[in-house]
Amino acid sequence: MTTGCVPGWLSAPIEVTCELTAACNLACKYCYAEAGIAQEPELTTAEWLALLEQVASLGVFTVFLGGGEPLLHPGFFEIASRAQKLRLTAAVSTNGTLITDEVARQLAEARVAPVQVSLDGANPEVHGFLSGRESAFRQCIRGLEFAARHNLPVQLAVTLTTVNLNQIEPMVNLARHFGISSVFFSAVLGPPAQDPMLMLSREQEQMACLTVEALQTRNQEVLLVFTGTSYSSLSDPEQSLNAVDQVFSPCPAGRVRLVVSPSGNVFPCEFLRSPSVVAGNVRAMSLREIWDGSEIFRSFRRTFSGRSCANCSLLATR
Repeated sequence: MTTGCVPGWLSAPIEVTCELTAACNLACKYCYAEAGIAQEPELTTAEWLALLEQVASLGVFTVFLGGGEPLLHPGFFEIASRAQKLRLTAAVSTNGTLITDEVARQLAEARVAPVQVSLDGANPEVHGFLSGRESAFRQCIRGLEFAARHNLPVQLAVTLTTVNLNQIEPMVNLARHFGISSVFFSAVLGPPAQDPMLMLSREQEQMACLTVEALQTRNQEVLLVFTGTSYSSLSDPEQSLNAVDQVFSPCPAGRVRLVVSPSGNVFPCEFLRSPSVVAGNVRAMSLREIWDGSEIFRSFRRTFSGRSCANCSLLATR
C-alpha cells in the first residue's frame, strides 16, 4: 500500500473488479450485471491498460477481470498479460463456453489465476435453463476439459436457485472429475426485477449450507465453500447467513474493494449499480482521487455496518 491503514478502511483497495464489457453470449436468469449487449462507449483496451498502471501504483493486490463475459473483450489477453507484468494477481470470472484449447493455453501463459467458471447445473436441462442457452452446458464442459488439459487453476462458481438446489452433489462430482480444487456456492442475489421464483427461502439456504458441509466431510480433495448471500463463508449454518458480520465486518464495499464498470463508472460493489452510488468515472478522475475523495465511499465508511448482502438497504432499492 502507498500509505498506512486508516481506521475503518484502507489507504487503497485490496482488490479491484474490472468489468471489461457488458457483452455476454448467455442470458443467465440471475445475472446481477444485467449483461448481454455491450454498452457504448465502453472503455477501450488502451484505457484499461492505463487503469491497470494506476491500480498497480496504488498497491492493489488483485484484479478480477469480469463482465459480461470478459473473454468477449477484444483486448482481454493484452489486459491480462499487462496485469501479470505489473505483478498483479489477475483472476477471471467466465461462463466457460469460450474456453478453447488456444484460449486455455493463453490463460496459462498469462498466469491468470484463478479461472472462475460459472456452473448452473449438472445436466444440460438445468444449466441451459438458468444460463438461457441450451448448448451452454456442453460448451462449458468442453471448456473445462481444455482448462484441465492446460492445468489451469479452475474454481467453480455455483449460484444456487430453487431450480438447481437439488444438484449440489452432482456438481461437486463434476468438479472432482475435472480435478477442480474448489467450488464456491452462493445463494441467488440480484435486482428486484429478478424472478422471485428463483430465490431461496431462509430454510432452503440453510439446507444448502448443511448439504455443502456434509459433502465437504466426505470429499476432502475439493474445497467446498458456501457463502449464502454474503461475501464470506462460515461453516455453521446459522452464522453463514450473516457471514459478513463475522468476517468482513464492516461491509467491504468501498473499504477494501471497488468495481469499475465497462463504461468507467466506479461503484463500491458489483451489486449496486444505480446512478446514486456512482463514486466517479475513471475517464474524468484518477482512482486515487475517487478512492480518497468520493463522498459515496466516505458515506459507506461512515455508516455501513457488516450485514449479509441480502439485508442491504441499497440493494433493495437499486
